[in-house]
Amino acid sequence: MDNLTALAARDDLLAIVAAWPALQARLEPNGAPNGGGPRPAPSSRPPINIDVSDLIHEITGAAIFYGQVLIEEVRPTHGCGGTCHGAPDHTSCSHPDGEPSVSAHDCPQRKDPVSTSEMPALLHDVALRFGHFTHGDDEKAGYDFTDTAHELRRKVTLTLERPEPPRWMGPCVVDECDGELKLHGHRIDTRCPVCGHVAGLAEIRAHLYDALKDRLMTASEITSALHVLGHDVPHETVKTWAKRAKLEAIVVDPTLYRLEDAIALAEARVSRLQKAG
Repeated sequence: MDNLTALAARDDLLAIVAAWPALQARLEPNGAPNGGGPRPAPSSRPPINIDVSDLIHEITGAAIFYGQVLIEEVRPTHGCGGTCHGAPDHTSCSHPDGEPSVSAHDCPQRKDPVSTSEMPALLHDVALRFGHFTHGDDEKAGYDFTDTAHELRRKVTLTLERPEPPRWMGPCVVDECDGELKLHGHRIDTRCPVCGHVAGLAEIRAHLYDALKDRLMTASEITSALHVLGHDVPHETVKTWAKRAKLEAIVVDPTLYRLEDAIALAEARVSRLQKAG
């Protein structure tokens, strides 16, 4: 196995060790309950985040397995610098005074390949001994080790980052294309998965406005459409507009409203908020 792959596995495990406190904090469904206050009644929510608990259990199981391999296959070493038998290089057979040599196993400062069974220190020990797995005689075992390290780090990263799901931005702006546009993260443009056209927010919103302004929608649909168009109007506000007849329902179905009317109200709302600010 090449050194870069082996070192990457070591770095993956060390990254998990560094992330361990954050991972444990995620055991609470919403981080620290109530800002550190008392936990609500058990019936109100699960006591721990089951997915995070399962991931911690999976990582701990892997650390125990590889730790046990090290215990069984790697001999302990002297930790005394040779003072227990007078030979720093541990090559002499006896003490200079003729006393029997002390084995590494019996060294009063003996160093074992695994120093603890506690997490994440156990995983740290495994990471520092990565070469035993990556440069051993069993090539498959080596790649199993690197694959495990990479996969566990990937899971930890996804758990801690919690990337936002892509936002639906409406149909593709290209005529005759059946694709749908979704915006990822904080990007300001997106590529259609069907035709490949890249559209920016301004183009998307202009196209969506033309396509939807005359459409009849429910209050919930109007809230979503306004958000896509760049107006973050709370759903309660939209319902208030409808209740007070600012958003006028159509005669044939009193649950439907014109999006164009809602857009005008949203723009007026922005103007009022700016003046008030």
